[in-house]
Amino acid sequence: MKRWFGSKESKKVTSIIIVVAITVAAQILGFLYYNKRLYDMSLDHSTQQVEELSMYVQKTFQLELEHHVQMLQVIQQQLNKEDRMFSEEMVNQLKNFYENSNFRLLGISDLDGNGIDSTGDKHNILYKHIQNHIREEIEDDKVYISNIIKKNNEPLVFIAIPLKLKDQISGILWGKFPLEDIINNINFTEDAYKYFQIIDDKGNYLLPSKSKFAINKNWGDSTQTIWNELGKYQYRDGMSAEKIHEMVKKGKSGNFYFEYNGEGRYVNYRPLKINNWYLFSVQVEDGLHVYVNRTWKITIRFFIVLTIGLLAVFGTIYNLIYTMYKRIAHQHQEMQAINTMFQATLEQTKNIPFIIDRKQNQVILYGYPTRNDIRHCTFDDVCPEKMLEKEILPKSSLETYKNLYKKIIEQGQKCEPTILYSQFGEKKEWIRVSIVSDAQTPEGQMTGVLEGYGEQKEKDMQIENHLYDIKIIEQKSQLDFLTGLYNRETFIEKVNIALKENRGNQHKSAFLILDLDYFKDVNDCMGHSMGDIVLQEIANKLRNFFRKEDIVGRIGGDEFVVFAQSIQNISAFERRIKELNELLCKSYYKDGKNVKISASIGIMMASSDCLNFQELYEKADRALYNVKQSGRNGYQIYSK
Repeated sequence: MKRWFGSKESKKVTSIIIVVAITVAAQILGFLYYNKRLYDMSLDHSTQQVEELSMYVQKTFQLELEHHVQMLQVIQQQLNKEDRMFSEEMVNQLKNFYENSNFRLLGISDLDGNGIDSTGDKHNILYKHIQNHIREEIEDDKVYISNIIKKNNEPLVFIAIPLKLKDQISGILWGKFPLEDIINNINFTEDAYKYFQIIDDKGNYLLPSKSKFAINKNWGDSTQTIWNELGKYQYRDGMSAEKIHEMVKKGKSGNFYFEYNGEGRYVNYRPLKINNWYLFSVQVEDGLHVYVNRTWKITIRFFIVLTIGLLAVFGTIYNLIYTMYKRIAHQHQEMQAINTMFQATLEQTKNIPFIIDRKQNQVILYGYPTRNDIRHCTFDDVCPEKMLEKEILPKSSLETYKNLYKKIIEQGQKCEPTILYSQFGEKKEWIRVSIVSDAQTPEGQMTGVLEGYGEQKEKDMQIENHLYDIKIIEQKSQLDFLTGLYNRETFIEKVNIALKENRGNQHKSAFLILDLDYFKDVNDCMGHSMGDIVLQEIANKLRNFFRKEDIVGRIGGDEFVVFAQSIQNISAFERRIKELNELLCKSYYKDGKNVKISASIGIMMASSDCLNFQELYEKADRALYNVKQSGRNGYQIYSK
């Protein structure tokens, strides 16, 4: 026994035990450090998320209020056509606009506060406590947005703009908008660990918070301001309620942490840029603990499995050390020779040359991540799944990289230069992968280079965006703004082109003019907004009724035109026109009024040696006139 303890074998076993103990101790220390780092990283990420939440809520409120101001401006443009305040037509239009909006109430008032709302109720004075302030804003041609108005336990905001008649400010156009709609769109659940609250310049809570973690739920109570609340909390980093108050008075943004009854909150505050409102976005600290504890449990399991695995394979690793040493020595010799060969090139360029060694199943990068480094990667290390997992490669470049990997790694074939977005040095950017030689060498190696392609890619994208913008502008300029059909100029151009192309064609074409019967009654009885709806419905019916090769347009008012090409059977075509007459017949109802719309259609058949647009139009118009004279709601084909 004594001989064994002094033998070489016992010393080897003792060395292995010591190494294992040191390894396990190092893992425990690393694990504890990892847990602290995990919490810190979660905190940094959460702080960033709270700031992003603030910006998102801020942008949502601004866009929603801007949208409703724009809606009022659209209504104002329609009412501007009226001659006098409180006319029956103006009140009817106001009711129509209200029905198609999500305002709680719409109304108009003169500059003295007398007015009427969309329910028909009349007002002698509009909100005495804000009347003078509204009048000052309106007379300066500005938009007025009130503080929160609490009605039936619902937070509303009062928006007002100048009401102009014949381009002169004659009164006020106003609306009440429920801010609950914005809160619901932001869509935080009651159990979410993030929530937000909004205050006015006096510190009053303007909106209720749905979160169960919100400390103050008495919104609308002027005695329960946020400054009263903040005075109860404990802060870190020398922060205090007074300092936060001063920052808010100066219109500043910032972050702070506080505790109350053992509960922690991370807060970001910033001006909402609406009146003097301020936005406070909150991350509940318990949310961080939930995430960290879940990760902690997973890591413990991993640590136990890893430790058992280390103990099981340690003996095998010991026997492999010598083999690994020989391989490393061999690779070192190769790298020394190659490093000398490429050193001059690396000094003169930012490109990264690489070698694909198919015998060793590895990729060797020269000058990565720094200019003096040589990096060895196995084929598994650079496979698409690993590159995505290590965040070297984003999902947007995955398919491109898969094709590149299959071509040069799996098949050993040379390919054309490939452009993709990936890690390049210390940051992600566009790179170009070029293969200089294929794998036909005796060593079975391929050489290539990674080149920074960011500047060129940016130029390419600018050109593509410019071309796309030009295409969109060209398309919009060809269409009628209301119906989306071709406008007059585009329709004429396309018909003349079709006439030239159809010369020599044995089939005839048909030129149709459709004029809506009694359309003027819709505008007169139901308003121009209803007239626009009728025109849009007619346009959709025509678009769906005719074929893709037919040309459909609106050349003004209630007049539509169609150029139907390659008509093989005139009788079948006439049956289709009868069906179209039936399709376009429809009665429209509004406010107890009824107008029946139909269509009169004039048609000119065009042969292959035909005419130009003007001649077709004149003859089809004569046929249309005959239909109108004979009772409307029908069609006629022009004949001499």
